[in-house]
Amino acid sequence: MEYLITTDILNTGNSPTFVVPNRQEVIDICLASNDLAQEIINWKVTDEESLSDHRHIYFSIQSDRPQIPAWCNPRTTRWDSYKEDLRSRMGGRMTSLRTVEDVEREISVLQTSLVESFTDNCKERRKVSKWGAIWWHHELETLRKKM
Repeated sequence: MEYLITTDILNTGNSPTFVVPNRQEVIDICLASNDLAQEIINWKVTDEESLSDHRHIYFSIQSDRPQIPAWCNPRTTRWDSYKEDLRSRMGGRMTSLRTVEDVEREISVLQTSLVESFTDNCKERRKVSKWGAIWWHHELETLRKKM
């Protein structure tokens, strides 16, 4: 009972979470700490097949913590494949450039070809936290040490 006092029940609505041919019940309860419950949005029971007599429950967690952006390490690029892709995208293009529009068009094609060839041949990575989990961060480490 003491534990339940420190948590919030996330269930909203009256969609059944347990479904068998002769009855439907709302018997599954989702709990979260009071702090985390404030971050939960879009809680719902789905109607999709779960291969069980219990239905899937979906929700999202909104966070103020910024997402770690993906990045590419140019040293890991497959340069041979990059060059082949760039050649095929450019296809011996050089036509005569007579107007500013011709130059702008060729620059746009060149820029697009360079970027697409690079992204196709350089694997995108996400920075891994030095603490072993993406969601772990310095503030949590400080709080852990305090405890």
